[in-house]
Amino acid sequence: MRAPDAPAAPFVPKEDRFHKVKENSSLVRDVTNHALLNNNIDALNAYKQKKKRSVQIETLGTEINNLKSDMTEIKQMLNQIIQKS
Repeated sequence: MRAPDAPAAPFVPKEDRFHKVKENSSLVRDVTNHALLNNNIDALNAYKQKKKRSVQIETLGTEINNLKSDMTEIKQMLNQIIQKS
């Protein structure tokens, strides 16, 4: 949301809003705010898959650590039972 006293952004037709970047064919420049945007859908999908896989690996690591902790606790309980016998 813009401030009440800020000037409105000038209207730019959609076909003129983005200019291709010479050095990289997958980049475009938004002329209204000078943002540099990547329009490579394959790269975006690859990033999303990599991120999803990373989260899955992290979750599995946490689950493994929880199982190790549970096993340690079970061993301690079994040792206590053996010592009482």
